[in-house]
Amino acid sequence: MRGITIFDVIIAATIAALAAIVVVPQRRVKRLMDNEDRVIEDLRDIERRLMQHQKAAKRDRDGDGVGEFAPLTDILGARAAAARRVGLSDVWEMDGYYFAVMVPGPRKLPVLAGSDSDSPDYSEVSYMVVAWPSEPGVTGMRAVLETPQGILRHQIDGYPYGLTPPAPEWPLIQYEGEKIRRGSAYAGSDWKSPAQDLRK
Repeated sequence: MRGITIFDVIIAATIAALAAIVVVPQRRVKRLMDNEDRVIEDLRDIERRLMQHQKAAKRDRDGDGVGEFAPLTDILGARAAAARRVGLSDVWEMDGYYFAVMVPGPRKLPVLAGSDSDSPDYSEVSYMVVAWPSEPGVTGMRAVLETPQGILRHQIDGYPYGLTPPAPEWPLIQYEGEKIRRGSAYAGSDWKSPAQDLRK
């Protein structure tokens, strides 16, 4: 019976290293995908709260009796205890992702709800809730939007997001005569609907 040789140790170390090269990235990708699934559920919860708040006209800055889509601070409720507000803006961090509510600004493009450029008339009509990883590649890979048209995902994995909410340059509203309407489906950008929307 022979003992363990240096060659045996090298072979065992090589096999362990190859296994780690295959297994560790797969676990990391699964964890990031699980994080994104959880974030989508968080977005839906925030959207539900946002809709209830708007229907109850709890935020009505122009006094016309029609509620506006509110900043996240107004709708988090008990969830604020598990979140952290980031800086002076209405961006909150929860479980490795930043979250914010966006509404149409003066040029109909997305701005933070409750910001100086938030238009009361426009923010009665449309919104989007955005989540993006606080550490791209570590806590998540890409930003996700909940819109009236459903879930949209940013198509650039590991994009170097900062504290500014990532949002496409889409008009969130459009005019039909004198009426303001929600913008039509979003297309032709880095934001796409998933192959299968997870909406239940």
